[in-house]
Parts: sequence; structure tokens; C-alpha cells
Amino acid sequence: MINGKKSLTLLTGATSGIGLELAKRLILTDDLVVIGRKSEDEVHALISDKIQYIQTDISDPARATEAVVSNLNDMQIEKIDRVIHCAGTGVYRSPEQETSEEIDLNVSVNLLFPVLLTRALVQQIEAAKGKVVLIGSVAHKGSPNMASYAASKAGLAGFARSLEAEWRGRIDVQVIHPGPTLTPMLEKAGYKVGLERHIFLSPKVMADAILKTIHSHKKSATIFLGAKIKSLFFRKQTS
Repeated sequence: MINGKKSLTLLTGATSGIGLELAKRLILTDDLVVIGRKSEDEVHALISDKIQYIQTDISDPARATEAVVSNLNDMQIEKIDRVIHCAGTGVYRSPEQETSEEIDLNVSVNLLFPVLLTRALVQQIEAAKGKVVLIGSVAHKGSPNMASYAASKAGLAGFARSLEAEWRGRIDVQVIHPGPTLTPMLEKAGYKVGLERHIFLSPKVMADAILKTIHSHKKSATIFLGAKIKSLFFRKQTS
């Protein structure tokens, strides 16, 4: 809350994985607008009927951006305290096996849509002296069998650095890189979790760590080892 008033948060990727867990937490404290492809009834059942929902397909970034702006105007939303770009997609296979359609989807969802939407909402974010949060990935430094995904997340990190340099004193910008997390995206990407399952965090633990980081003054953060140790300690204390 800001000055006793609820903050307004716009969240993408809120219907699955880390984004869904973030939405469940944010709805307790914020006025929440979420973006997704599922039906409004499905999203209300997943999160809460208190959210404001914009149904659009972000795999078409330009059209989705237009839809979001139009809906926000209809809602008469003139100030946005926080935009959290959490939507993401990817495939797990060697670079030569990725199709052009898969590469296009990765770049469109993970990079182009956040760039276009952030640009379109500058006025509302600045009016609230707000913040843009970009959820990247530890893969942004490069990861086997995730070439276009890693490239899209590296682009997101570069976008965050540029915005921070350009908007200093106007709009806060933060990029957060989650470590390995057991989300539905892994199965969709074709990644089969085996014996290494113990190193992965749950979406709930990751969402808690991300929210804590969002409320900090860090411009960039990687979330993995500290959150993993904390989750193991908590599990031991409650067992």
C-alpha cells in the first residue's frame, strides 16, 4: 500500500507457475489487473473474482499491446504503480532442432511483448512514480538446449539496463532472474526433470522470494541458492 491506498499492479503470466503464485499473493494487498489467454471464469477460479482481467494472446505482441491499452482506457486506469512482466515460454532442444516458429514465439512472448507494453504504458507508470519489474531467468547467461530462450532473456536483461539508465529518477526498473523452478512450462518445453529435481524450487517459494526482492531497492537480482537454503531450513523446522 502507498499512503494507505492500495497499489495497482499489472501482471502478465498470471495463470500458471510463478505468475499464478504471485497473483495469489498480490491480490491480498493490491488492486490487480492480469493479462492472459484463458477465459475470465477460469482466471477468477484460479485467483479471485476481485481481479480485473484482460484476455488477449501475447504471442501477437503488437495486437496484445493494443488490447491491453484499450482495456485500461475502458477501466479508466490512469496510474499504474507496478508492471510485472512474468509471462514466458520456451523449448528445450538443441539450436538446430528449434523451428523458426518456436524461435519467433520465444522472442515474441519473452522479449517483444514486454518491450512494446512497457513503451505503451510509460505515461501511466510515470504518473504513479511506479516501477517496471522484468522477470528474466538464470539462463540469460547462456544455457544448453535453450538457445533462443536464453537469447530472449538476455535481451530482457539488456532492456532493463537501458531503461534504468534512461529513466533514472522517473521510473524504477528492476530485473529478477529466477533459478530452476518446477513450473508447467518445463513440461511444455519438453524438459524432463530427473534426479536433479532436488535442486529445483517450488513456484510458491520462488514467488515469495520474488516479492521480497520487488520490495527491495535492488536493480538486478538472481534468486536461487539463498531461497533454496531457506526453503530447506523451513521444511526441516516444520517437519
